[in-house]
Amino acid sequence: MVDIKLLLLTPDGYFNQPIVLSGKVNEIGPGALWFILEDKTGYIQVTTENISHHNSCIHKGNELSLSGRLEQYENHKYFSLHSVLRCFH
Repeated sequence: MVDIKLLLLTPDGYFNQPIVLSGKVNEIGPGALWFILEDKTGYIQVTTENISHHNSCIHKGNELSLSGRLEQYENHKYFSLHSVLRCFH
């Protein structure tokens, strides 16, 4: 498991490899196409385009453990969700 702050400050060590993040859902975008995951060190946008169905765990305030990959579009780093590993309501 990786702290979000470490992931964002040293991204070169994390591109193109599977990553596990844990934190709380802080905000959800329109259509749940993305959400903000926050841990004790920071926050990151998480995109949901790689999951085939809406996940009932993605609700504001829920604690999640996620697997996915760090991606970048221009200067914006984000986490591409592959699966929800754990969900706490």
